Amino acid sequence: MGWDALLILDGLFLTGVVWWNLRGRPAPRKRTSPKPPPPLLPDEEVRFAAESVTLSAEGRRVLGGVAHWLSLVPQWKVVVTGSADDTGHPTRNRRLSRGRAETIRRFLVAQGVAASRVAVVALEPARGLTGDDRARLRRATVKWEEA
Repeated sequence: MGWDALLILDGLFLTGVVWWNLRGRPAPRKRTSPKPPPPLLPDEEVRFAAESVTLSAEGRRVLGGVAHWLSLVPQWKVVVTGSADDTGHPTRNRRLSRGRAETIRRFLVAQGVAASRVAVVALEPARGLTGDDRARLRRATVKWEEA
């Protein structure tokens, strides 16, 4: 058997494989792409002045970045957790915690993020804090979650 015979056999074999595929062999399954990984973004923190729910310029900059990422990864949402320090009346502090989280939610919605993708949580104010701890609690935290 010479090279001519091997080429003919090789050609017949390929023809047989093609014919067999056209004769009912299931087509290869289309691979579905896996879920994209979670955004590689840290939780964001937005600080507020004492007794305030007004966003600072820095807070608007941070939240603009969050809104941008939410537009790129529609399968993710955020949970905004508002907190307040222990100065003032507890009822006022609870309203302040909720107000800070709601301020962020309203900002993100105004930037085009669907309201259903922004959950809001208000923390109870802690008691017996020092000055540094109080300043750290005047904030809201934005955490990423899978929708």
